[in-house]
Amino acid sequence: MSGRHPSEIGEQTSRGETGEQLAGANGQFGRALRDLRANVRPEELGLPAARRRTPGIRREELAALAAVSPEYIKRLEQNRAHPSPQVIGSLVKALRLGQLQHERLSRLAGFMPTYGETVPHHLTAGAERFLARTSHTPVAVFDAAWTLIASNAVWQVLLGSHAEAPGGREINLIWRHFNGFSSCVADNDGHASPFEPAIVADLRAATIRYPSDQFVAALAADLVGISPRFAALWERQEDASYELSEKTIAHPVLGQVTLDCDVFTLQEADLRVVVFTAEPGSPGADKLEQVRKLSEPLNA
Repeated sequence: MSGRHPSEIGEQTSRGETGEQLAGANGQFGRALRDLRANVRPEELGLPAARRRTPGIRREELAALAAVSPEYIKRLEQNRAHPSPQVIGSLVKALRLGQLQHERLSRLAGFMPTYGETVPHHLTAGAERFLARTSHTPVAVFDAAWTLIASNAVWQVLLGSHAEAPGGREINLIWRHFNGFSSCVADNDGHASPFEPAIVADLRAATIRYPSDQFVAALAADLVGISPRFAALWERQEDASYELSEKTIAHPVLGQVTLDCDVFTLQEADLRVVVFTAEPGSPGADKLEQVRKLSEPLNA
């Protein structure tokens, strides 16, 4: 039994169910694992990039990296075995996957994450304090599916208020971005590409974490049918992170305002916080000060 992962030994679960019995409910796990193995580049895992008959890496290579047997990998891919959380963790580490793919594999294997059934759409006390203490800086808070929850007065003066919007998709950033809604925000050259995969990855994560949220599921499904760009990014099923980017806002009074944009994640609350700032002494800082002055009546 040398070389086998401890969780691989024995096909019976504590409930007396066999791998074959479990496969019916979790048949997507095998396909997901096969796709991940086929889509990874060998050199990314430190394996030789020699000419191969099929894309990706071989079962034997994945087995060696994950410390399980090749036969066990085969059974997993054929949905004839049920992986434990420990085995999933080993596969994630072997394939160098991110948190999103880890959650996805766990969900497909039947392990429920410790999230609620629907996306939380309320401000935490910490997020409220953050908004209150950043009255000189444009700040907005979005939920895990990028629906706007709250924004401060400086944000509303800079980017407009959505208080009159009926809610739902009208105030969802992903829907607006990929559905052709006019926006006063333009990504400068080189920054649109990282932003789009990141918000699509966030929406995918929301569908995994909150499987009963019908709004999120319908939003993703409709965007796949409406936007070819979204559909292509959705199909890629990759993790992506946010990077500091420079954005230009077309303001009706101040003209073009170029600022730095940061995105922060409040992990426990599963919220996204967007902050616009400017280098001190820059033209953007001057414009931002003018925006702050325009927002003073709203803070009074």
